[in-house]
Amino acid sequence: MEIQLINPDARISVILHTDVKAKQCFLKISDDGTGMGDEQKENIFKAFYYGEDILYKHTPGLGLGLTIAQKILALHGGRIVFL
Repeated sequence: MEIQLINPDARISVILHTDVKAKQCFLKISDDGTGMGDEQKENIFKAFYYGEDILYKHTPGLGLGLTIAQKILALHGGRIVFL
C-alpha cells in the first residue's frame, strides 16, 4: 500500500475500533497535513478529481483511489465520510 503525502514529514494516525455486537468496525485515518477546503471535501470522491493546490499537481495518481474505496465499502454495506 502506498500513501501519498505532499509533506514527507507529516504524521499519519490509523485507529481501528470494532463493535462485535453490532457487527461493525470503524477505521479512522488522520494526518497533521494542511487539510482540505470545503470545495475539495465536496468533490474528493468524484472520479478523476484532483485537488487544485499547485502541490497536488506534482503528486502522481489518477484521482481514483477514494472513488474506488467508497464504491467497495458501499458494496459491503459500509461508507466513508469526513468528520
